[in-house]
Formats: sequence, C-alpha cells, structure tokens
Amino acid sequence: MSETRAVSIKHAEYAILQTLLDTVDLSILESQMATDDPSGKRFKTAGENVLKIVEGLADRRRHLLPTDHPHYRPKEDKA
Repeated sequence: MSETRAVSIKHAEYAILQTLLDTVDLSILESQMATDDPSGKRFKTAGENVLKIVEGLADRRRHLLPTDHPHYRPKEDKA
C-alpha cells in the first residue's frame, strides 16, 4: 500500500495495521505449530480470531483517516 506522509498517529496506526494484514505470512509458524489435525484446527481458529482483532483495530480508525484517503469512511452514528 502506498501511503502519503503520516498526518496523524491514527493514520500511521491504520497504515501499519493494513500492512500487517496485507503482508504477514504465517506459513513458517504454521508449519511449526500445526503438526497434526487437532493442532492445525487450533492454529486455523487462532489465525481467524487474530485476523478479526486486527481488522477491527483497522476499521475503528477509518473515520480518523484524511478524508481524501481511499479507505476513509465517515463514522457511523450508533442509534
């Protein structure tokens, strides 16, 4: 992802989180930890859980991005 300069801490946090989501390869860790069916299922579930956490962290920063950022989204009012 190509970013402009960090205009705020939240903008930089979002860029870091997106880079993690886009580039981290866990295949080496998976080959070490998922050595059989049960551990493979645990690793897969853990990965899905962590993915949801990181996606949530990134999503909660979208409304704080510069308004011209391609991922900017206005904050939704909670009724």
